[in-house]
Amino acid sequence: MNEDASRTAWSFLADEELARRRVRLNWSGINLNHRYYNYLVSGNPDLHYLVYFIERYIKNPVKVLSLGCGNGHLERVLLDFHIPCTTMQGIDINPDLVEYASQEASKRGYANLVYTTADLNHISLPARSFDLVIFFHSLHHVENLEGVLENVGATLTDEGLLLVVDFIGPTRWQWTDQQMRITQELLDILPDELRIDLHEGASGQLKTVISRPLIEDVVKTDPSESIRSGEIMQFLRNRFDILEEKPMGGTLLNLLFDGTAGNFDESNPLVCALIRCLQKTEELLIRNNVIPSDFVFMVLRKKGSGRSS
Repeated sequence: MNEDASRTAWSFLADEELARRRVRLNWSGINLNHRYYNYLVSGNPDLHYLVYFIERYIKNPVKVLSLGCGNGHLERVLLDFHIPCTTMQGIDINPDLVEYASQEASKRGYANLVYTTADLNHISLPARSFDLVIFFHSLHHVENLEGVLENVGATLTDEGLLLVVDFIGPTRWQWTDQQMRITQELLDILPDELRIDLHEGASGQLKTVISRPLIEDVVKTDPSESIRSGEIMQFLRNRFDILEEKPMGGTLLNLLFDGTAGNFDESNPLVCALIRCLQKTEELLIRNNVIPSDFVFMVLRKKGSGRSS
């Protein structure tokens, strides 16, 4: 893997304008999808899934480690949600994002939040040092799953927890035939004004086809992108005990809203109704095991620790 390219691939997240532009292209840019995540995890669209996690699992102040922290968004959200913690540390490979995250923490007066730069593939973590370790949309960028998860198991305290909110879909975005077929059927029924391709250079063309990206194109954008994502669940199940596992969807909606999310005006009740119908379609197909969920919420512990939820 080209580590230098991976180190800088997400630097745009330190630029607020560039980050906002990306939102228009991504399914997470639709506010109703955030309510969808909440509903799938907590059962209540109004209860943020991270608040749900804190209220259910964090009873005493914890020492937190966020691996692959990016621009620090997760850590700021957790502190805004008043997670009981003594210290919180974020680690990321990208020095631009680490600098941005550090500056934001300083602006907000978060003295107990610190950031460091390191490559998770080659990291060595101190033994029994953290009560909570988090992968937030970062584990699917790790090539050395064996080493990283061994490190995590070793650095967790005896009662420590691992929180994973991540992409676990096909490696290198090699979507399944069934996944593409069903998403194509959903795309075909959308009105033209919702299918305008907003990617740079698309020039107002309509999105008409759901397809797999070429692996070389995925690698060119970010050599670490979904490098072993299809293996993540196997590793987690083998190395940890699962306290909770909830699907977070995305199998269809991630593909459907790619490049089109900005077309969906959520001030329009009819558009909102359509988004909810699309969500319910995906939810029912996942619930009935027709398709898997490409994103997951998991709470885990070291095997044999004996902690109950």
